[in-house]
Amino acid sequence: MSFAISIAVTGLAAYAMGRSWGQSRWWQTAATPPAFVGGAALAAVSIAIVALLPYSWHRPAFATLLVGIAAEYTGFAFIDRRPTRVVLEAIWAAITIAVAIAGLLSSPAWFAAGFTAHVGWDLLHHNRIKRIDTRAVPGWYAVACIAFDLPLALAALVLR
Repeated sequence: MSFAISIAVTGLAAYAMGRSWGQSRWWQTAATPPAFVGGAALAAVSIAIVALLPYSWHRPAFATLLVGIAAEYTGFAFIDRRPTRVVLEAIWAAITIAVAIAGLLSSPAWFAAGFTAHVGWDLLHHNRIKRIDTRAVPGWYAVACIAFDLPLALAALVLR
């Protein structure tokens, strides 16, 4: 249930933000320092929240975070509207959901692997690399996600 909610909420949020801000210059500009600081701050807040939760909630919290960040790219693909992008991002989301489920069922190392793999996915969308051109993904997004994903990968191993 939390998977479905996180996919729906994050996908819709990414869709709404992209629709309203997608044509704005600031949204597309790759502003590296503010994006990095913002991503790191969001990671610190997310890790603090998970740490304050009861121990038995740590794995579901990391699973929800992992699924949520994958769902955002699906939302961006729906804004892009090219079927190839929608399918590609949906496949990525499905793989990420499978990794999150593996983390719930077996080992938190799956969460760390999922967050780290998301760094690679982010880089494929980055303005300077552009191996995957989903047009609605903001220019600053990859940098913010890298600063978010790596601390979460470490926290998933530490907070088990």
